[in-house]
Amino acid sequence: MGSDLRYGVFATLSLAERMDPDGANPLVVAPRMFGNARVSYSLGEKLPTIALASHYMGKRIADHGIDGHFSPTPSAPAQLELRATVTGAVPIFRGLKYRALVNYAVADRGPYVVGPTTASTPTQPGAELNPVDQLRATVGLQYDF
Repeated sequence: MGSDLRYGVFATLSLAERMDPDGANPLVVAPRMFGNARVSYSLGEKLPTIALASHYMGKRIADHGIDGHFSPTPSAPAQLELRATVTGAVPIFRGLKYRALVNYAVADRGPYVVGPTTASTPTQPGAELNPVDQLRATVGLQYDF
């Protein structure tokens, strides 16, 4: 069995609004653009598979961005996540496989209001958004019998 290259790309653009008594409002937390791309390459039967993947979400209005009456309207920045993965068989142990990955998120906050208030107050006119875990590394084992 030889080397194997696999890849894929996906993208979506959308425009969705919610009709309220006071007019149309954009959907909260929903990006207008999102998508992903991936590529993997198998180095051979006894060698690992390496892969790179990315996930993109455009700017998003926070969950209480409209009904919280914050000034300015809170929104999460566009988010790009990048992931590198190595997967293969553990030598000597038949049926045991490993996967190691590193994930990096460019933006440091997401589209959810956190903290003691979810609406604007005189002492807190702005919103605080949820923090995002920007760097993560993981190693896993799988045994097939």
